[in-house]
Amino acid sequence: MNKINFGRRFKYGSMAILLSIVVIVAIIVVNIGATLLTERLGLEVDMTEDGRYAISDATVELVSNLKEKVYIYVVATEAEMRSHVMVSADGYQMVTYGDEIVEVLSKYPIISNGKISLEFVDVALNPQFLKQFDGIGTVDPYTVIVANEKGSYRTIPLYQLYYWYYSFDESFEQGVGPIGLHVERSIASGILFLDEDEKKTAVFVTGHGEADDLMAFSDFLQLNNFECLSVNLNTMELPEETDLVIIAAPTLDYEVGVIAKLEKYLARSGVDMFVALSPANSELPELKRFISDYGVDISNSTVFDTKVSTGAAYISAIPSADEEMFANLPYTTNIIMPLSLRLSVNEGRPTSYEARSILTSSESSFAKQNADVTQSVVVKEDNDVAGPFDIACIAQHAVVDLSDYSYSTNNILVLGSAYSMYDEFFNSSKYTNQEFFVAVLNDFFETPDLSVYEANEFAVPEILLLNWEKTFVLSILCIIPTALLIAGIFVWFRRKNK
Repeated sequence: MNKINFGRRFKYGSMAILLSIVVIVAIIVVNIGATLLTERLGLEVDMTEDGRYAISDATVELVSNLKEKVYIYVVATEAEMRSHVMVSADGYQMVTYGDEIVEVLSKYPIISNGKISLEFVDVALNPQFLKQFDGIGTVDPYTVIVANEKGSYRTIPLYQLYYWYYSFDESFEQGVGPIGLHVERSIASGILFLDEDEKKTAVFVTGHGEADDLMAFSDFLQLNNFECLSVNLNTMELPEETDLVIIAAPTLDYEVGVIAKLEKYLARSGVDMFVALSPANSELPELKRFISDYGVDISNSTVFDTKVSTGAAYISAIPSADEEMFANLPYTTNIIMPLSLRLSVNEGRPTSYEARSILTSSESSFAKQNADVTQSVVVKEDNDVAGPFDIACIAQHAVVDLSDYSYSTNNILVLGSAYSMYDEFFNSSKYTNQEFFVAVLNDFFETPDLSVYEANEFAVPEILLLNWEKTFVLSILCIIPTALLIAGIFVWFRRKNK
């Protein structure tokens, strides 16, 4: 019988095959383990430079303290949401970050330890689904519904999941587009207001050329549980359920009859008002007289600052150090009040009336009487008045509810600059205008602070290790050792048969 001779080449070839098999088995085991960890513990690796898949500590704290089951429904299939494309009015196709929305939403069941469930629903295949939500009406595709077992729910339209870029710069063709996500803020709003029986009502006054491009500000109010309406006071009365009235940059003065409707509203118990004017239309004597009666005078002088600003017209406001409402504002605030009118608190009001300044300009600011606000360059002149000046005030007055003789305090926020509410400044991460309004709204209505749920702003192209990219990477990791194994077997047979 011939003795089989296991030569050196045979041993090396066998070792190569064995090593390749071990590598392949190890990769399979690691892949299975990684999949289990990902699905059960959410241990995904976010390799994006801008952390677009990250979940904030505020969200983790919110969902970990839930006392009841919360259901998140997406009115679309997962594939539809991932591949969704928005097209602007001029036909421009915008990036919509569908993958990012799905990945962030998918983290909620995990970080909540099962207290939150996520389901994608094809209503074409399941037409009965929406009937469980009483009074929901028509629901647009891609809407997110946050609900609980009591039957309470909140709907979140798709656009509120995005962090939008707004620009008045003509060099940006579209003027508006998504540059990130506001998923966490929107879901937090849905969860926090699930148990609120009724929404508050905010009314934007119209009929006098008021600003109508306050989309971001309107979204902000809706996220804080307000229903937003527009009411033309020339022809209509304010609804009885109105909680907040917003007067934003009117270009025409208010008639006596309209002022009477506003005075009637402020005579109610527990109501508030925002009034914001523009120096471009500062000749509004009746409206100014109405505001002055509550303790705040509005001049025709425009405030500028060539030192503490992002441009002479873009005044960086300084919050009052005595205001408790600003305790949670960022240490380095950058509240922008572009082209602000000069305000002042008037004295001699009845004891039931009180007004105070909450934002001022810096000591380097100056005021120009009847300034030309269209000028691109502003220079301080000898006859200009030196600052600082009041540029935001709150007027308060006590109202007695005759039904039970209880007292309540009505508030009027007076802003020297309506531009502070415009999308470009209100929705920008460069400024803290939104945080300012969060503080005011919380002071007036005791709303939760949604500003802690910050936007995921995407500054650079994504570097993903999720979904198909993860599959691709794992495939490469499997293909390489498999190729090595085949090559090893081929070499072994060639050497064996020589």
